Amino acid sequence: MLLPVCLLALAPAQNTWYVDANNPGPGTGTSDDPFLTLQEAVDAPTTLSGDSVRVRDGVYRESVVIDGKVLRIIAGHAQASVFLERVDIQGTPCLTVRNVPSPGVLFAGFQFEVPSNAASSGRGVEVESAQLQLSRCDFDSFVAAGPSANGGAIYGGAGSSVELLGCSIEDCGAGSMARGGAVYFEGDELSIEGCTFQSNECFWRGGAVWFNGTGAMNVRNSLFTGNESQSGAAVWMEDSAGAAAIRGTDFVANGTDGTRLSGGIHGQGLIEDCLFRANLGQENGAVSGQWTIRGTEFDRNGGSDSGNWASAVHGQPHSSLTDCFIHDHIGASAALPPSAVINADLANCVFEGNRAEVDNNSNFINGAAAITDCVAVDCVFRDNLIFASSCSGVNPNECGRGGAAFRSELTGCVFVGNSAPYGGAAAECELTNCSLYGNSSAWEAGALWGGSMANCIAFGNGSVPLGDGAVATWSCIEFGAPGTGNIASDPEFLLPGSGDLRLRGSSPCIDTGDPGLTDPDGSRRDMGAFPFDASAPQSFCAPGPDSVGCSPVLSSVTQPSASAPWRFDATGVLATTATLSFLAMGTAELPYLNGQLCIGAPLTRGPVGVVTTGSSAPC
Repeated sequence: MLLPVCLLALAPAQNTWYVDANNPGPGTGTSDDPFLTLQEAVDAPTTLSGDSVRVRDGVYRESVVIDGKVLRIIAGHAQASVFLERVDIQGTPCLTVRNVPSPGVLFAGFQFEVPSNAASSGRGVEVESAQLQLSRCDFDSFVAAGPSANGGAIYGGAGSSVELLGCSIEDCGAGSMARGGAVYFEGDELSIEGCTFQSNECFWRGGAVWFNGTGAMNVRNSLFTGNESQSGAAVWMEDSAGAAAIRGTDFVANGTDGTRLSGGIHGQGLIEDCLFRANLGQENGAVSGQWTIRGTEFDRNGGSDSGNWASAVHGQPHSSLTDCFIHDHIGASAALPPSAVINADLANCVFEGNRAEVDNNSNFINGAAAITDCVAVDCVFRDNLIFASSCSGVNPNECGRGGAAFRSELTGCVFVGNSAPYGGAAAECELTNCSLYGNSSAWEAGALWGGSMANCIAFGNGSVPLGDGAVATWSCIEFGAPGTGNIASDPEFLLPGSGDLRLRGSSPCIDTGDPGLTDPDGSRRDMGAFPFDASAPQSFCAPGPDSVGCSPVLSSVTQPSASAPWRFDATGVLATTATLSFLAMGTAELPYLNGQLCIGAPLTRGPVGVVTTGSSAPC
């Protein structure tokens, strides 16, 4: 009687089962005699929650249902060699998971497929009141069918939580007036990481993903490209849904001329360190909704022959952007402002090369190429343009106003090289401590048309810098302007031709701003965007690479003087290598070797004292 008991105690518990479609049978689930189908492994009374199922290479033509069991189902050694092919019955998915508590079901390494001769439609996965993780799974050409027709690849119903890791979903779709070409989700939480959504589509909302979950949607390090829908070509979040956190994700070329709202994504939450490029929507090119956006690049969204407005971001009702780069958008609208960004708070952003196209037959209402109805702090606006192909100059409403900004509040901002028929830099804006240089207008006001400026500098903006009753106080305005505290002297920008609008130490704009305000150093407020700091080194040019491949950065520590030593620092060079430096007494601003030419007449070469403080290899 003792021997069987001892043998039983030594026998290991069976918690890993095997499946092999090529096994001749009978199939008991052991490594030597695997089950023949996944459903047999799932339904076997010996398979308990917490067990693992290993699926060997092959094609499994079945629709698997997991009800109530927590299982780990893992494909064989190579992802591409394990296929789960949907049974060709109308509306039948490849996989159904329901009533599974935490930690849920893991499905890893499968290729989900539609039969090559399928006569009916059906989605890939359905999840109801369960938790499911799909890892390294691929879906191709699933189209939802049936009464709901939502979610071509994945349907997450009430009470579900779905996590996608390293998955690829391509060419999936939803039917007429349906939602979620790839993923339809109305459960609790949806998590997406390292996934690719390509060429999915639906008619109504959410070409790739439609989300109305009660919890959060988290997306990280993924790619959405070539997805299409009438609204939210890549992602559509209902306003009643939870918030999203989208990080490190690229949205590229989503939407078409037929996309009406949001060629990229509509929703609410956080967007951080992402890229939106060439997404197209007639009303919102890349992003719409209520977002906090950080460190994100927007490139060429929204532009098309049919026109659009808010080609990069339309805050609905409001969004915020920090440390973002918004460039090369094209907007045209017959009804609303065709700006890159509308209704947003902006901080430390750069707007460059954005363009709005209008003519006097378009009923163009107003709105700059870069921003409309925004609040901007410490931003740079460079080479933004309103192009009016047939502007007569008679009616500003028909020609366009504000090359960079319209109807906005801006503080500490820089405007360089912007252009519009009226208000080359801005129109109907409130500017505080801004610097404007090299902006132009075809008809009136190279700097500001309407609105006001205080503690600003407007120099080099054409012969008529202000127009339409723009009010200036405590500002430096070329050719002069009425108003308290205004001056007309050369502000002595450091390198205006290079866009460096910091002040030289001899500038008349230092300590001449509003006497009731102070700079960070406690002195009276300076005019312009950059308070002068005598203790800070000033980088005055960007030389090209030297003979050993280093690109030095030159910073002036003291102001140049004919009677005293001029100290400057050169960083990014080899301290152990002898170098020959040429310094110009004047300003040279022609590009040279991808940098700023640091040699200009009159050229002098004199004794230079060099003190090295060590360097790290190679530069």
